Amino acid sequence: MFKRADNDQRWDSRNISRRDLIKVSLMTAATYGLPALFSPGPIQAATGNNKLTKELMIPCGGIKLEALLEMPRNSGHSVPGAVICHSNPRLGGNMHNPLMNRIAGILLTEGVACLRFNFRGVGRSGGSQGDGVAELDDVKAALDFLRKIDNVKKTIAAGYSFGCYVALRAAADYPGVNALIGIAPPITTRDFEFLTKEKRPKLLVAGDRDSFCPRKRLEELLRRVPEPKRWVVVPGADHFTVGNGDVLPHEVKGFIDRSRLI
Repeated sequence: MFKRADNDQRWDSRNISRRDLIKVSLMTAATYGLPALFSPGPIQAATGNNKLTKELMIPCGGIKLEALLEMPRNSGHSVPGAVICHSNPRLGGNMHNPLMNRIAGILLTEGVACLRFNFRGVGRSGGSQGDGVAELDDVKAALDFLRKIDNVKKTIAAGYSFGCYVALRAAADYPGVNALIGIAPPITTRDFEFLTKEKRPKLLVAGDRDSFCPRKRLEELLRRVPEPKRWVVVPGADHFTVGNGDVLPHEVKGFIDRSRLI
């Protein structure tokens, strides 16, 4: 479906045909809602009964990143914290997409503080998009910020799709991360070989109809990934519906418990 850039294995959205771009846009609208195609989403996030929220601008080199910090209301004591990374900005990804809200909601329910942010060039974040290279610095800046919060004692790097790759790749060079959560890893368009050296707890979740993460290729990769690890295939789910249903919250809860993050 996607044409690949000549110099590597990553797809380049500039090379997508008009027909395919329209198809992906319609899939994005169906998954994220029409605003995802035209705007970075609302600036103000709702405050629920189980969380406290704060809007932030995080320093990252010479730019600042728009971010949202959500703390469980019981966070007077030590809690783990997660940096959550959104999907590809060129396809409407931003920190307020519905799946980002769902991931944050699942983690908050388990008592995990959540820091999500817009990658550079998205929303109010400064800078220009870097196709997964410059964004590595964005993740590290978010991790630095999260780890400076007094009652956040353990750190999770998490992400969906493009954000899965960037979060996990940045964590590979960031020893302060305790665990990794990757949702819908785009293994057909990004190189996840770095995971074969990753010895920290890992959870990977993908749909069995995900064309960006074919089951056989995922299995082949994970055979070479060290323990501890868990991978889950969601029946009937594709790249855009992997977060639907009860599988994701069940697996995240179990992963947090097994990894002794709380």
